Amino acid sequence: MKNRDIIEKVIFNLLNDNIKLNSNERILIFTDRTNNCETNQSSNLFDIALLFSEIAKNISKSVTFINYKSTCGHGIEPPENVWIETFGEDVVFQLKKKGYFKKILDKTLNEDKIESVENILEKYSVNVPNVIIALSYFSTSHTQYRKLLTKICKTRYCSMPLFEKSMFFTSLQEDWTLLRKRTIFLKEKLRNASYVTIKSKNGTFLRFSVTGREFFTDTGDLSKPGAFSNIPAGEVFIAPRENTANGKLVIEYSPVKRLREHLTFWIEDGVVTYIEGNDNYKKELEKKLEANDNNRNIAEFGIGTNSSATNMLNILEAEKILGTIHIALGDNSSFGGNVKTTFHEDYILEKPTVEVFTSQKESFFILVNGEPLF
Repeated sequence: MKNRDIIEKVIFNLLNDNIKLNSNERILIFTDRTNNCETNQSSNLFDIALLFSEIAKNISKSVTFINYKSTCGHGIEPPENVWIETFGEDVVFQLKKKGYFKKILDKTLNEDKIESVENILEKYSVNVPNVIIALSYFSTSHTQYRKLLTKICKTRYCSMPLFEKSMFFTSLQEDWTLLRKRTIFLKEKLRNASYVTIKSKNGTFLRFSVTGREFFTDTGDLSKPGAFSNIPAGEVFIAPRENTANGKLVIEYSPVKRLREHLTFWIEDGVVTYIEGNDNYKKELEKKLEANDNNRNIAEFGIGTNSSATNMLNILEAEKILGTIHIALGDNSSFGGNVKTTFHEDYILEKPTVEVFTSQKESFFILVNGEPLF
């Protein structure tokens, strides 16, 4: 079978089996033009998104494709034209009338206004897509746009930022049934977790609390109303309690490349206080952290569960690799945390040892030098 045939089959199976798209459902597929951004990676997402839309037309009677100017950052809200295409002009008009829309885009909207926003969506939304395929280079996962769609409109949301064609032949060849069982089993194992310690031979030592926070699974199952998943899928993740992380995280990779020299994040009371090291990526990171103190927040702890994922040079796949973990900085408001910012970035850690302590003062390991114990 030729590569094109394999890719088309994988896309059809995702739409048919994972998403369970039907002929009467509306599907919106979007991507972004990154020529206005500084990126270290070439993108062929336009062609992939277009192919998704072509194959979707074999299933659905209502397929919409959007190509918009990139926001140039992970976790930044999509632009106005995407909101209009998704929710309708009346919703955006009403959000602007109330003074909410710009604050949503800036992530400065107060929590006490969220219910009012939700009421506007429920009252004025028209023909909201049943399914979103988000093939933008920069992630929309940690946005109010995504959260409102899955929570209020019950849209099934498939997020594929940084997606590369090679993933059709690696992580998307995973046995989804086994991945789902493995991932759900790990979540259940972590049910009574109170705090977590992470160690690695590269010098990482980090401890944080997860008390009162919920672990989430990403299994690639997008069949139920309001479902949200990365594709490729395969992780269990949580927002650690703010102000509780202490220690140091040594990173060897940026989200899209291996660093020439390791960088060390020194972490105190839940935030990165200092970055040690000489790699050029340090300047890029420091610029982001200096832009907003919320960007320093230890936002996410995730554990990979995809046994077919292999690419360490792309965070979308790297964070799913079985035997790895990832730590993210920045926004965690869309999955149980309290920090809002227009920044969310993950950093992968190979061969970690992860010990979990429970509320019953027991402990167990889930990874030892990268070997899964689940």
